[in-house]
Amino acid sequence: FTPEVAARLRENDRQVLQSGRNQTFEELLSTPMGPRIELCVKGPLRGERDEIVGLFGIGRDMTTQRRAEQALRESEAHYRSVVTVLDDAILVFAPDGKLITSNPAAAGILPGAGQPLQGDWGGIGEWSPLGPDGQVLPPDQTPPARVVATGQAQRNVELQAIGPDRQVRWLSINAQPVNDPSDGHLLAVVMSMSDITQRRALFDEIESHRHHLQDLVDARTQALQLANSQLAEAEHFVRTIADNLPGRIAYWDRDLRCRFANRGYCEWFRLQPETVVGTHAREVAGEAYFDQVLPRLMAALGGEYVIFERE
Repeated sequence: FTPEVAARLRENDRQVLQSGRNQTFEELLSTPMGPRIELCVKGPLRGERDEIVGLFGIGRDMTTQRRAEQALRESEAHYRSVVTVLDDAILVFAPDGKLITSNPAAAGILPGAGQPLQGDWGGIGEWSPLGPDGQVLPPDQTPPARVVATGQAQRNVELQAIGPDRQVRWLSINAQPVNDPSDGHLLAVVMSMSDITQRRALFDEIESHRHHLQDLVDARTQALQLANSQLAEAEHFVRTIADNLPGRIAYWDRDLRCRFANRGYCEWFRLQPETVVGTHAREVAGEAYFDQVLPRLMAALGGEYVIFERE
């Protein structure tokens, strides 16, 4: 061995010889395969008169195990640092429902529950989940308990929780099973939780405005329906009177298209009411008659009150 390694080994040997009893050391050795970690049990060898005559050592190569343990520690440190900085609460439950661990954000979402958090999936600290009826939710109906019962993840579950000061918060919850990769049995349930109280308040306010607007639309629709009904009744009344007058009555727009004609007008020109409306005056009266009456029509459209006789 190198002088440095040899000095460490000799120091361990000296401690065993001086104490006179077995001791266990973890020694870093230089070998042709590179640095190796060896777990070594060393003890004194005694002669017939119980005097120390030597030293024995039993070594086991622990390099692979120690490297795996180090990798695991680094992985745990990495994921713990990630979970620590999350704004969402992360809680880990044992299969029997007991809370194992949580991140700092959980105490912020459930103030007054203590740090570290304690409890089970039926309640954390003095916070209890509520059902749709506003009553405390039975423990077997909570998202983590549903994961244990069904083996399926529970996603985007929104529920309320009530605290020690009777404060109520809305929470969005996801619960995920953690299964043993070797045999698949449940190891734990990981639950993430975020506070959506403000979002729900905004949603409720928007819903309130939406219902108010819907009420206004419904009221306006009813008013329009009433107005249309009254207009239809008025039109029916006007047509009834116009159809019973002995003269011919017609209404023409500025394009000289018929918008209204009473029964006497339609009978005079032998036309059906549905064919008159929208028809140009030239088509109704014919070319000769239209040319005679056109100047008077234009005078009336110009604002002049016109009275005339004709054959």
